[in-house]
Amino acid sequence: MSSPSTALPDLIRQEIDHFAAQTKEYRSGAIPDEQFRPFRLVHGIYGQRQENVQMIRIKVPGGQLSAAQARVLGQACRDFAPRQLGHVTTRQAVQLHFIRWRRSPPCGS
Repeated sequence: MSSPSTALPDLIRQEIDHFAAQTKEYRSGAIPDEQFRPFRLVHGIYGQRQENVQMIRIKVPGGQLSAAQARVLGQACRDFAPRQLGHVTTRQAVQLHFIRWRRSPPCGS
């Protein structure tokens, strides 16, 4: 269970739950690619030129991370990015490249 200092605000939890539900619908075939594409783009999931892989952009508000947040990003790089690299951008984000859609982390848990 999260401590009060690490608990997600309700609005963020609702957004994560909505993304998880839409992703589940898409993966089941209930939502076509054309309908899901704009939704995933708004949520930081971008197609790459290489087939069947995505780039995931993780926002870092204000460009500031705690040590614990940096460790979690490092773990995501190790677990989901084939090259185990994350790219820090000039726009206050971290990007993970070459993520296979079916290999992407589960949402809403």
